[in-house]
Amino acid sequence: MNSDQASSGGVLTSVLSFLLKLSWIGRVMTLGVAGAISFAAQDLIRNPDEFTNRVGQAQAYHRLGSAAPGEMPLSAEAEANLDRMIKQIADHMAYELKNSKWTAATGFVPWTVAQMTVATAGLVELNKPVIENFVLKTMDTACGCWHELGDKPEHIGVSGWVLYSLGQVNLSVPEPAVGFLLANQSEDGWWPIYPSLPNDRHASTYATAWALLGLEKYVARGKAGLQGDEKTIAAATAAIQRGVRWLKKTRVAGEAHWYDYPSYHTKIQAIGAAGHVLFVLHQFSREDELTQVNRLWMKTLDTRVLTAEESDSSDGYIQRKAGEMAIDGTRHLRLPWSLIATVKAFPSGTRWEQARALAWIERVLRRDLLTESVLSRTWVTSELLLALRELRGVALKKRKIS
Repeated sequence: MNSDQASSGGVLTSVLSFLLKLSWIGRVMTLGVAGAISFAAQDLIRNPDEFTNRVGQAQAYHRLGSAAPGEMPLSAEAEANLDRMIKQIADHMAYELKNSKWTAATGFVPWTVAQMTVATAGLVELNKPVIENFVLKTMDTACGCWHELGDKPEHIGVSGWVLYSLGQVNLSVPEPAVGFLLANQSEDGWWPIYPSLPNDRHASTYATAWALLGLEKYVARGKAGLQGDEKTIAAATAAIQRGVRWLKKTRVAGEAHWYDYPSYHTKIQAIGAAGHVLFVLHQFSREDELTQVNRLWMKTLDTRVLTAEESDSSDGYIQRKAGEMAIDGTRHLRLPWSLIATVKAFPSGTRWEQARALAWIERVLRRDLLTESVLSRTWVTSELLLALRELRGVALKKRKIS
C-alpha cells in the first residue's frame, strides 16, 4: 500500500468513526449537509456562472426581506458601478455636446440630438437655445417633420423623439409637427414608421409608442397654458387614447411582449420594443391596469447578461403614400429597455422574482458595458444612460456646458 492509499484509508476510517458516534438523526443530517455541499461543488465546477447567479439571487432575496415594498435594494458594489457609469456617460456626452460640430457628418442628426437631450436633461446644463435652433433648422417644413437622415423618408419615430425631447426640457413643440403626427395616425390608433398607404401591415409598434410620447408633451404644455389651441389639444388627447388602446390590444396573448409589426408576415418579438412599450403604457395607465402585464414581465424576464449594443432589427417593407417602397431598419436595443421595463414592473413581482431580477441587474452592472464601441455610438449610450438613470432613480449634480 502506498502513502496516498494509506492516507485515504485513514481519512475514511476517521469519517466512519465520527459518524458511528452520532445518533441516527445526527448521521442523517450530517450526510444530508455533505450531499448538499457535494452537489454545490459539482454545480460550481460544471457551470460557475449559474452557481454565481444562484448565490446572487439568494443574497438579493435576503436583502429584500428588509426592503420597503417595491424597493430595489442594490448592493453597495452595484450602486457604485451604477453611479460610475452614469457619470462616465454624462461626462462623455457633455464633452460631445460642447466640442463637436453639430452636423450629420459628426453624427449630429435630429434623432441623436433628441436622444442626447432626453438622456442628459437634469445631469448637465444643456444649451437649450442651440438645441431649439438645431431642431427648427433641421425640420422639413414641407411636412412639419424630421428625417432619420437627409435622404431618408419622413420619419414618425424620429419626429416623436424630437417632440418628446423638446417637452422634456420645457421648449415649445412646433405646431406643424403636431399636425404631422395627427394626420398620419390610422383610425385604429396606430402609426406607420413612414407616412404610408392605409394598410394594417404598416402598423408599427415603435412608431406608435414614440408618437404617443411626443404628443403627450404637447398636451401637457397645452394644459399648462404654454402653447396650443383647445381644438388641437383635444385632437391630440383623443389620438393618444386611440394609440394607447391599440398598444394594449396588440400585446401578444399571455405574454408581456409585442410584435414590431403585429399584422406583418415577417413580424418579430423584439425584447427592446416590448420594454419600450411597457414603459410607454406606464406613462398613460393606472398601476392597477398594468398589474397583469407587469407580473408576466417579471415571471418571464430573460436574465441573460446582454451587452449594451445587442439589438433586434425590423426589416419590414413599407409602401409610402406616393407608392414607392421603403425599408424600416429600426434597431431595438435589448438591454436598455429591458432594464427600464424591469424597473417599472418590479413592484408587481413575487419576492423570488424580484430577487432573480435584482441578481440579473447586479450581474449586468458588474460588466464593462462602456466599451470604446459603445461610447462611439451616441444612440446606444443615450438609451443606456436613460436606463441607468431609471435604475438609479435620482439625478446627479448638474455639470454645466458653457
